[in-house]
Amino acid sequence: MRLDKEARSGLILASPATVYVLALIAALIALTVAYSLWTQDFVEVNCELTFANYKEIFADPLYGVLILRSVKIANLVTFFILLLAYPLAYYIAFNVKRKALWLFLVTIPFWTSYLLRVFSWKVILAQNGVVNTALLGLGVIDARLTRCFIPKGR
Repeated sequence: MRLDKEARSGLILASPATVYVLALIAALIALTVAYSLWTQDFVEVNCELTFANYKEIFADPLYGVLILRSVKIANLVTFFILLLAYPLAYYIAFNVKRKALWLFLVTIPFWTSYLLRVFSWKVILAQNGVVNTALLGLGVIDARLTRCFIPKGR
């Protein structure tokens, strides 16, 4: 397959950024693997390679429960996101005249800091948060909820 001049120049321009991103991803994966093979004594990290962390994952059944729960939650969230995102994307792609404005409005929430969102949810869902206060005020509950979404015995 022979590329025309414009396609070749586009590939040449994109190559340095692609190589840079791939190198960063490879470095982060290598660092994650290295950390998984090290042990930690409270604050101090022991850099000797060991499979003790992996042995602990398979030895303690709690890790299996947590991994399974995480996968279930991830699948559930993915399902609902797809359920919401595809109709919106279809609508924007085929029915909207000002696509740039809609895409701008859809991406605005991603501009906020992750930490800001976490603290916002904490204010909303905390024991003295908005949800508990509203439920108490409406008479739905008699006492503040303390352990929402955490199964008993965990």
